[in-house]
Amino acid sequence: MKIDGNKLMDAMRSKGMTVADLERDSGVSRKTIQLAMDNITQHTSKDTIKKIAWALDITPIKLLEDGKI
Repeated sequence: MKIDGNKLMDAMRSKGMTVADLERDSGVSRKTIQLAMDNITQHTSKDTIKKIAWALDITPIKLLEDGKI
């Protein structure tokens, strides 16, 4: 599964979150978040996607490039 960087940035903007905020709230490393935002990461684990989605208070599907798990 691949996180869509644009969807991730939109979700962060809507919550007023920075990368540092998301790192703190999700427990996911800044590097992993930044790679996803830049659309560099081709595969992200389900666990990481769930942590990021939880921190953003959205469903994991809203982060995915293809919109399905």
